[in-house]
Amino acid sequence: TTLNAAFPYHNLRNLSRSFKDNLANRLLCKLLEESGQRSSATLIGLP
Repeated sequence: TTLNAAFPYHNLRNLSRSFKDNLANRLLCKLLEESGQRSSATLIGLP
């Protein structure tokens, strides 16, 4: 309906994938920071 017209399925899927990638990056950054590799975590966290 209106929601589908405003947000095509492929856009929703891409948004979901980018959100998952962002979440994975944040988790990886957290793990690296806890390992004491803060500079590497910051580099990976950049877009």
